[in-house]
Amino acid sequence: YKQKRYADAEPLYNELLERQEKQLGPDHSDVAHTLHQLGWIYTELGRDADAEKAYRRALHIKQACTPEVHDVLVTLGNLAHLYVKQERYVDAEPLYKELLDRQDKQPGPNHRDVAQTLRQLGWIYAETGRDADAEKMYRRALGIEQTHPPEVEDRLATLGNLAHLCFRQERYGDAEPLYKDLLDWQEKRLGPSHHDVAHTLHQLGWIYTELGRDANAEKMYNRALNIARSSPSQDPAILTTFNNLIVLYFNRRKNSEAEPLCIEALNIAKRTLGPDHQEITKFESYLRMSRGL
Repeated sequence: YKQKRYADAEPLYNELLERQEKQLGPDHSDVAHTLHQLGWIYTELGRDADAEKAYRRALHIKQACTPEVHDVLVTLGNLAHLYVKQERYVDAEPLYKELLDRQDKQPGPNHRDVAQTLRQLGWIYAETGRDADAEKMYRRALGIEQTHPPEVEDRLATLGNLAHLCFRQERYGDAEPLYKDLLDWQEKRLGPSHHDVAHTLHQLGWIYTELGRDANAEKMYNRALNIARSSPSQDPAILTTFNNLIVLYFNRRKNSEAEPLCIEALNIAKRTLGPDHQEITKFESYLRMSRGL
């Protein structure tokens, strides 16, 4: 198991489970521990139905016993995460709420594990159209994370989720400081040329355009494009940034600056999307417009 040799570990744990059930009884805490390990193994092997069955049995035993609190928390979290992975948000929500309730009592309401659970609940609420609840979860998580020495990955995830939520609601004034904070963290943690930095710059460019701050938008889009140009393999998703900057130039009557971008975007589209893609038709049209044709 420790070596991640799950196919080798599975029959050993199954044999252990059978012996424990005979010698200790089917509701013993050691049986629950073995079922939990099997749940993890089945998840790693892509056998989600078996994982769910093992986790649910383990959880039932742990909740019936005088619980080792951490033990219950881990199984609850793993089963809830399994449901999120399967997009079974209705099943995941009550598990995360129970997990949150237990975590608030122990290890306490300001623990970083509580922040992680709040972020997961925020994701569930966002995915099920409950944006106000999602924002409440994300903001509470962010408040907890800011009181601890930073776990950078957690901070990036929470900031990104909350920023995207505000962006999706077209609350650009609220989204801007979140994306700026996210950008600052990404540049420190990932480096200024990381593709996640380019994505955040793109989002800021969009926000500045919507807020009428065209000079700021141009700067963000150009920075995002420069990161993409330095990448050995160009993601066709960068064509959205080209599109937005070209349209920005057209709106500002800067056709001469739009033209080289049209050519560059057209070449990327042909190379990454194939000769018949609709993006090619669009950028060909843009190129004619940039030349006044």
